[in-house]
Amino acid sequence: MLLRLLFTVWLLLAGLSAAHADPISIILGIGSWIAGAGAFVQALLGIALNIGVSLIEKARAPKPKEPGVQTEISVGGDNPLSFMMGAFADAGQLEYANTWGEIDDTPNTFLTQVISLGDLPVGGLTGLWVNDKKVTVPDMSGPPPAAHGYPIVEFNKDGGHFLRILFFDGTQTDDCDFLTNQFGSDPDRPWSSDMIGRGIPYAVLTARVKQSLFSGGPPKFVFETSGIRQYDLRKDSTAGGSGSHRRGVPSTYEVSDNPIVQAYNIISGIYFGTDEWVYGGQTTQAYQLPPANWMAAMNVCDAPVSLVGGGTEKQYRSGCNITTDQQPADVLESILKGCSGRLSDVGGMYKVIVGSPGAAVYSFTDENIVVTEGQSLDPFPGLESTYNGAQASYPEPAEKWASKDAPAYLRADLEVLDDNRRLVTGLAFPTVPYAVQVQRLLQEAIRDSRRFRQHQFFLPPEAWLLEPGDVVAWTSNHNSYSNKKFLVTEIDGGSNFLQLVSLKEVDPSDFGWNPDTDQQPYSVGPVGPILPPPQPMTGWQVFPDSFDNNEGDPRKPTIRAEFAGNLEDVQFVRVQVRLDDGDVLQFDGTLPYGDPTTNPNPASVKLIGTFVGNTDYEARGIFLTFSGRDTEWSDWLPVTTFAEVLPDFSVGLAQIQADIQNLFKEITESLQGYRDKLAQLAAAATDAAGRQIEDNSVARRFKDATAVALRSMTASIEQTAEGLLAQAEILDAVQATVGDASSGILWRMRAVAGGGGDVVAQLVLDIRATVDDDFITAGTIWEAGFIGGDPLQPFSRMVTNVKQWVVTDGTDSGTPLTFEDGELKALFARFGTATMDLFKTSSGKTQIGTFAGGAEGIRIIV
Repeated sequence: MLLRLLFTVWLLLAGLSAAHADPISIILGIGSWIAGAGAFVQALLGIALNIGVSLIEKARAPKPKEPGVQTEISVGGDNPLSFMMGAFADAGQLEYANTWGEIDDTPNTFLTQVISLGDLPVGGLTGLWVNDKKVTVPDMSGPPPAAHGYPIVEFNKDGGHFLRILFFDGTQTDDCDFLTNQFGSDPDRPWSSDMIGRGIPYAVLTARVKQSLFSGGPPKFVFETSGIRQYDLRKDSTAGGSGSHRRGVPSTYEVSDNPIVQAYNIISGIYFGTDEWVYGGQTTQAYQLPPANWMAAMNVCDAPVSLVGGGTEKQYRSGCNITTDQQPADVLESILKGCSGRLSDVGGMYKVIVGSPGAAVYSFTDENIVVTEGQSLDPFPGLESTYNGAQASYPEPAEKWASKDAPAYLRADLEVLDDNRRLVTGLAFPTVPYAVQVQRLLQEAIRDSRRFRQHQFFLPPEAWLLEPGDVVAWTSNHNSYSNKKFLVTEIDGGSNFLQLVSLKEVDPSDFGWNPDTDQQPYSVGPVGPILPPPQPMTGWQVFPDSFDNNEGDPRKPTIRAEFAGNLEDVQFVRVQVRLDDGDVLQFDGTLPYGDPTTNPNPASVKLIGTFVGNTDYEARGIFLTFSGRDTEWSDWLPVTTFAEVLPDFSVGLAQIQADIQNLFKEITESLQGYRDKLAQLAAAATDAAGRQIEDNSVARRFKDATAVALRSMTASIEQTAEGLLAQAEILDAVQATVGDASSGILWRMRAVAGGGGDVVAQLVLDIRATVDDDFITAGTIWEAGFIGGDPLQPFSRMVTNVKQWVVTDGTDSGTPLTFEDGELKALFARFGTATMDLFKTSSGKTQIGTFAGGAEGIRIIV
């Protein structure tokens, strides 16, 4: 009866194995990591099941194409479909590129690239490399600040945003508004509204031309993502887990870096949506992946492992970029060797073990072995399969995902056992971008490879329930084993119901990890060009100063800046000034640096601007270079301007002529600063006809001709010891120059009140024409106010300084009143009352007035 039952069970097993060996299951059985190969039938009542050999031999097995990092962008339309699982990186595929826009007369200022990152939706963009620099992914949760995207802060310079990004994770249902609006009507490369890219994650990168940022040509990118969303049966309440995941409902899935979750999804099949198959298994059913077995393996991967210095990380993680031209079996092998995993196919049921072997499911002694059948023992491998050390490469995220060598795992004690020979093998873990995990894998592989003993013998029929991957415990007096653990690597049920088993010794301690003794230090090297640090502003100092009159008396307050004058590759010095309690710039100018071989050191310059006297300011400077290399601003340094000295005029008749002359002289000198500023504006204008610069000014220059116009406005209120002082000023100035000939007009209105001083309103008009070193001026000054703010001391005056002063009604009815050559002239005059000291005819012969000795009368000289 027992024989009949066993016969029936074997027929049932054989039938199930054949019936459920779907095409993907057969593919998955190709590699050395996978045992059983879809339940190949050897005989009517027997099947062979094999789980492979040592971990190190599996890791060394070469593969034609593994799911590694692609750091060069793909082009063309004949590339296979691809998708990322876990945290991984890819350069993507260029789908579209175009130029557009104009800034500062530069055409095609912007370059836009559309780069796809696979063919299935991803969880999100987690990192970005631009050229060889890791940059900050901007927060893209809200609307973009500009149509072409969110600025990447590392490419913000001089107040501009030179690189922007838009990202779509593959779940989009509408087109990109920016691409459609910008390129929808492009005659050569239109981007139409039906270009949605359903299911395709893609990024839109827009770079603005900037030589110092993109000197090597258009920027290149590597994108880091969290991979596609995957089904985790531990989170499925209907499959024995706990959570909202549901098999076949992608909207419930989440991203995962768990290698066994990834393997589960590949075997089950990768789909777009609910029914569009993309990769992996097509007919695999849920029962073929026993939940208890797979959940346990997933939990082993997520188990925390301690690290040097504190903290933990998951024991096993995985990330990969899979293309559909890769065999699923090869991809599974790469993933499994990254978690010391083994996969077996037992009668169409896929089972997996990860890391340390589990508890023994079957125990036996020497008495249980069928001694009438053959036995074999392989105690040691050949020298070509013996290793006492290993080194490995893996993708290092901190080095732009380049392949990096992990610290080698070497064992001096094992070298002694191997006749003092160092036997090192090389491994590769392309799906493990985690440096410490790679160290653990090397240790596990070498330790496991030193478990040399392999046995093969027959066990009685009761062992038919054993499967590849099971652990058994053997107590043997003959071999001196006491409950020693062995892994079932192969089992073959014969027609006599005896079970031929192949065993490999294992030890759970091989998978132990002590970070204090096992973890080796490792370093991450710099990536990309090593650029010099920004050049600091050296020698920067600021002092109060003034523009003086011809007598050396200070009149108009200003600020003097000092800086190092002997530096190479400096073209300009930019200076900014603000009030000490505000952010609004009061001055922002660029000064020629000059020749470092002849400059004084330190160099100094008086700023030609409008500064209020006795006022606290802050100033900073920066060097601007010929080469465009980076420089940095100085700190804001405080400076307090000198009090402005107003001209003091005597109102006595005896002094009025001298006062007027001095007044015009001082006003002219105080306005000289503005003339200098006009000259600077003219010098700064671009040497091209029609070119102008606007910064409260307009300037043009062509050949040796310049034309400049300037408006300067100042308003201030400050607290002084005597009270509040309010000052306001407007100055309009124009100047035209051709060669050595120039003409200009300065018009200034100024009002001052408070501060315990004069209350003054003043208007100044100054006109000047110059040829070579000769010049002539005309001007007027109008003033009104109260001395010291005292209402009992008012004053007002209007002064005109001209070579010829004319008053006319604009008709031909009479000769105008003229002042010329120091004389007031009129052809006709009528006086009601005239008071004079002397009146005489033009010949001087008739005189009326007061004569010597005080005599008054009429004198006629014959």
